[in-house]
Order: sequence, then structure tokens, then C-alpha cells
Amino acid sequence: MELKELDEFLLARAMEHDSPPSLFRLACEYLVSAKVIRPGPVIVVERVAHAREQAQRETYQRLAPELTEARCAGLDALLEVDPQIGMTRLRWIATGLVDASPAGVRAEVDKLEHLRGLGAHTLDLSVLPAERRRFLATIGRRLTGQALARREPERRYPILLTLLAQIGPVRAPARHPHIIRFLPGRRHAPTVARLPAAPARLSPVQRSPASPERWTEQPHRAISSISASSPV
Repeated sequence: MELKELDEFLLARAMEHDSPPSLFRLACEYLVSAKVIRPGPVIVVERVAHAREQAQRETYQRLAPELTEARCAGLDALLEVDPQIGMTRLRWIATGLVDASPAGVRAEVDKLEHLRGLGAHTLDLSVLPAERRRFLATIGRRLTGQALARREPERRYPILLTLLAQIGPVRAPARHPHIIRFLPGRRHAPTVARLPAAPARLSPVQRSPASPERWTEQPHRAISSISASSPV
């Protein structure tokens, strides 16, 4: 078996699992299933490293249509410290709502507007496997803005895109209905559908004609009934 077949197998796996130990184990299992004498460990490690590099290039190529010049500039701006908020914009938009105070709600609205300016609500990353998107977003949450800025564009932009794609649904107005009325174009709070009123309960007199409550309305009948049923 040529190494090309092993490279194709490892590339498909590397798009889902970027862990070198996992890829090494999968490569060994693939060689055993193909009934091929396993090459030396060094060769397998080299093929694993090659597959990981190919996966990074493949990821960037698949996301290239989303990486316009304006969006790339906006992604780079996320990694710069904003003196007005005292942190990077990336960390700012990733921070959740602390409380429902006016200042907190205003901050959430600003985050939504900033995400929409970056086009986070229009991102389509379905070209990447779900595991790959989750892996890249995890890296973005773990690294600082400076560490991300030092990475090559081919690695930096896919991480930032997948991270924005995860943050966008969390910041969606449906998750925070109390901020919808503060969004641009919304002057009034959304109308809340009212549930149908519960049916009125029947009074005790209506439920049971022979109930004690009815006797209180007609004392003479109640006394007559008791007298008739009592043993002599």
C-alpha cells in the first residue's frame, strides 16, 4: 500500500480529530485492517504531522469565501485592546450577561450590533465537520488575544470565525427577550401572546344540588330532609 492512501485516511480523520495521539492510533489501526506491515513509528508520526498541516490548509480553503477583506479587518480588530472597555473586543463579546440592569442590557445590545457588523448572523460554516468547528472554537476560547494575533492568518481566521459562529446564537435576541425592544427598529416590546383564560369554576351550589351549601339557602328543606331520614 502506498503512503498516499494512508495520507488520505489521516486527512479525513484530522478534519475531525486534531489530537496527534489519536491520529497515530487511528493510523496504526488502519494499517492493521489493511493487512500491511506497519512502517516505523517515525514514518507514522511524520504522516500524522503532514495530515494535520493538510487539515489546516483544507480548513482555510473551505472558509475562504467567508474571509472577505472587510471581515478579516474586523476579525483582527477583535484582538486589539479597546481603551474604552479595558479589554479586547473578542473577550468583551464572549462575556455573558451578568445582570438585567439597564447598563447590562445596553451592553448586550452593543454586543449584538457589533456581531451583526461582523456578519456573525450570516456565517455558514457547514462546510466544516461539527467536530472541527468545535475544536477550533475551543482553541479560540482558551487562547488570549495576543496569542491569537501571533498566529498565521491561515490558523487565526478559521479560529475566530468558528468562535463568532458559536457566540452569535448565544447572543441571539431570542435568548434574551428583554433586550429585543432595545434593538434598532424596535420601539416597543414584543407582544406576548396571552394564554386563554381558565374556565370559571362552578359554585358549590351548581356542582351538587344536594350539597350542604344549598341547604343553607333553604333551611326548612334541609330540616325536613334530616327529619325524614332519621330513625324514630
